[in-house]
Amino acid sequence: MLVFKESLFWSDRWIQGRCIQERAPFQFNAVGPRIVKCRTVAQGLENNKWVRDISGALTVQVILDFFLVWDATRAVQLRPDSPDRFLWKWTSDQCFSTASAYRAFFIGQYEVPGAKCLKKTHAPGKCKFFVWLVLHDRCWTAERRKRHNLQDDDLCALCAQESESISHLLLNCSFARQIWYLVLQRLRWHSLTPPCYLVDFLSQETNQSRSQGF
Repeated sequence: MLVFKESLFWSDRWIQGRCIQERAPFQFNAVGPRIVKCRTVAQGLENNKWVRDISGALTVQVILDFFLVWDATRAVQLRPDSPDRFLWKWTSDQCFSTASAYRAFFIGQYEVPGAKCLKKTHAPGKCKFFVWLVLHDRCWTAERRKRHNLQDDDLCALCAQESESISHLLLNCSFARQIWYLVLQRLRWHSLTPPCYLVDFLSQETNQSRSQGF
């Protein structure tokens, strides 16, 4: 197995794409921070010098991690004549590209419903910013202020009948329904009027994050 001559033994990912800090965290904590920053793989594997780096208390967890590292390093063979090779895990050919680094920033994120439509909308910036907050449920309504322990009551300030969420203020409140009725009857803006079956602006993912206290 080829390893980097300048790779750090304790913190770099040189064992099957993982580092010792991940594979053996208790043993990693038993090594001094100065040694972690300077001990290379080549130095650590030479006559098993990495064993002498352990200076903390030899607890049961540290001893178990020691055997994990010992077994993982037995199959490693250094080739001094081979050049260093850095492998990029975000591409199939393991070669770095700016595009793959940019895409890596968005791994794990979900698409917000309505975001693409909002981006193409020709509207003032402050209006688009408000709708963006609505889509992410980040408007400081009474319901959100109560969730953050900023107030005790979350009733709607307009109708005093239901919890003042952003969907209630824009869709379900009796005052909001009256406004939408006037838009529909007087201005004839059918395309701008929300359908009667729409009761919530928020997606399932947003509701899940809201239930977790965000």
